[in-house]
Amino acid sequence: MIYDGSQVLFRDTRTLDYSSATFQIGSAGASLQVWDITDPFEPAAIQGTLNGSTYSFGANTDQLREFVAFQNDGSLLVPESGAAIPNQNLHGIDNVDMVILYHTSLQEEAQRLADHRSSHDGLEVALVNVAQVYNEFSSGKQDAVAVRDFCKMLYDRNDRFRFLLLFGDASFDHRNIGEQGNQLVISYQTVESNSPIFAYPSDDFFGLLSEGEGAINTNDDLDIAIGRIPVRDLDEAKAVVDKLINYDSNPNCLGDWRNRAVFVADDEDNDIHRGDADGIAVDIGEAFPVLNIDKIYLDAFNQISTPGGKRAPSATESLNNHLFRGVLSVTYLGHGGAKGWAQERVLQIPDILSWDNFDKMPLFITATCSFSGYDDPGFTSAGELVLLNRNGGGIGLFTTVRAVYASTNETLTRAVNEEMYIPENGQGQCIGEILRKAKNKAGGKENSRKFTLLGDPSLHLALPQYDIVTSAINGVDVNSGQSDTIRALQKVTIRGEVHDANGAVLESFNGLLYPTIFDKTVNYKTLGQDGTPIRTYALQKNVLFKGRASVKQGKFEFTFVVPKDINFQYGAGKISYYAENGQLLDAGGEFRDLTIGGTDPNAAADDQGPVVDVFMNSTDFVFGGITSQNPFCWYNWKTTSASTW
Repeated sequence: MIYDGSQVLFRDTRTLDYSSATFQIGSAGASLQVWDITDPFEPAAIQGTLNGSTYSFGANTDQLREFVAFQNDGSLLVPESGAAIPNQNLHGIDNVDMVILYHTSLQEEAQRLADHRSSHDGLEVALVNVAQVYNEFSSGKQDAVAVRDFCKMLYDRNDRFRFLLLFGDASFDHRNIGEQGNQLVISYQTVESNSPIFAYPSDDFFGLLSEGEGAINTNDDLDIAIGRIPVRDLDEAKAVVDKLINYDSNPNCLGDWRNRAVFVADDEDNDIHRGDADGIAVDIGEAFPVLNIDKIYLDAFNQISTPGGKRAPSATESLNNHLFRGVLSVTYLGHGGAKGWAQERVLQIPDILSWDNFDKMPLFITATCSFSGYDDPGFTSAGELVLLNRNGGGIGLFTTVRAVYASTNETLTRAVNEEMYIPENGQGQCIGEILRKAKNKAGGKENSRKFTLLGDPSLHLALPQYDIVTSAINGVDVNSGQSDTIRALQKVTIRGEVHDANGAVLESFNGLLYPTIFDKTVNYKTLGQDGTPIRTYALQKNVLFKGRASVKQGKFEFTFVVPKDINFQYGAGKISYYAENGQLLDAGGEFRDLTIGGTDPNAAADDQGPVVDVFMNSTDFVFGGITSQNPFCWYNWKTTSASTW
């Protein structure tokens, strides 16, 4: 190794494949000394030879070694004073529910979010500048261990500390060697920096706080809920904070989209991803029947050939339509990367940027490789853009930062879905707690550590708060055991109630009810494209009626006529309910003890045209209707004027 002799003091660290190596230092003089300081408590002088102006020495390199070379009669580097540091006392923080760790450039929006969490959720929030953590826990050096030590201090003091929000983007280039910046709030990086599998960032490091914990490649339980908002400047921060506050507090966000969930699955690898997704979807549908589940399985949509490869545009259209209508959650299992999902490009960055669903933003669960690698300073990943989309996108993501394995993806995705729809204290759980509990349940070591939460961990998922129950159908009490079958062309009247957590009628609830009547479950088949096995999957999504009714003092009643073209075989239908009072109180429910089939022999003649409902969302006019010839459906017309219909 040839070194520039103008350096008075320098160090060299080498790990070689050989048991020994020879080092050379150029521009050396007779007073040059070299010391082995691998063990700083036992430094050892190195004996070498000076040949002209080149000093040579050998050393055993079977382990990582560090050397220092200096001129014995030279002047060493002289420390200089840095910037003055104001007084601070992070050690004085106690009795906090949440810490927002922010970069100085983002302070204004971090403060706005802290104020919202305090006023809206009653949390005690500590707003902490990450530079202060370095000052107090790592002598001013940028160090991920300093952040963990700070969290450990708060965790050990009492069990109130629950949430850590990392408010700022991160970079794998901690020293900014590439001069791309974006290291605002530090990330923990694993030591295997050259491995495509084992090199990854993991914010879990900051939440392994019990005694003896801290190693990432363990199944140790997470002790606090952690999320990151990977914003790079104040403008991006403002857009995300706007979304969070709107999701929590805008009555425009109420709607029956809170009863809907979508599962998306790739068709590769002998259909393993569809099998995993469908297994989870079926179980979740049984465990949480209030959910209306739709499935976008790629092999159920026709592929077309393009110059860029095979595509499934109808699958993309279906996904985008769901985002337009609104869904509570979107779960994807399959291949993907930093620019989108699947070989067929079912989701790409232009799709994400086109989403305009500000009042109906879902939580995404993306079990796919590298969708949200937030630590690349030169590229904004598709997953990050889902959160950063100022017009909508997602309210948060349980997502991946590097390559992951399908087998353990299923385990964690299942654990997330099993936890996600369980209410707590009359509302949805905080999304950070959902992921924390799921990770602790699923284990998975490295694979689970590559899943991260992009979003605010203290945000409550928008589950309906109260229950809706059916009391009578056509005047017959549903608990009497005498309920009758409803038939095509039959006039049906349904009564029901909004109940509180104790099962009593919520007489203070006055608002609007949005009922949906579903026909029986239908079996669909995939297409078997590209050698993928043909599979059958079930969906209950054929709508017989969708309407609106008033809720007064917690009770409601509505009447509809069953369309003619139903599935005449007898089977179980479903009533789905959503109600809201226009002031941030809502309720959801379902009723499945409903037999549908046959035709009403006493039905009146059907000689009326369609009943059409029209509304406008952004620049899209939407209309739907019910006729005896056509079950209810929605159509989207991309126009800004009804005169162009």
